[in-house]
Amino acid sequence: AVVSTQSTGERAVIRLLAETERPPTYKIDTAAPLISKLEAFLPQLRAANDALEGVAESERNIELVEEGMRHIEMNVAICDAENMREDAEIEAGESSEEEEEEDSGLGEEEDENMEIAR
Repeated sequence: AVVSTQSTGERAVIRLLAETERPPTYKIDTAAPLISKLEAFLPQLRAANDALEGVAESERNIELVEEGMRHIEMNVAICDAENMREDAEIEAGESSEEEEEEDSGLGEEEDENMEIAR
């Protein structure tokens, strides 16, 4: 009789891996323009990272901007995109209703009557 050195748990994991469906794989066209651009860019990125490792941390702190230094300022807000869309739709609806009232020169009550008459 052959004695197995695998535990019951190990055999279960091996069986599970064998039964699991593997995701499909795709062959990449190495002649694609994006691949050649990527192959040219990655060594440049590595060289830039290597050059940064030799620079003192105080010199590579992108948040440290002194008077007169050239810099690009970016103001970024983190928010919930779904709520922003809903707020924008509500505001757009409110502003278009207000504009219609102003354009017609009628009050709210008269404006509603005009809507019904159309």
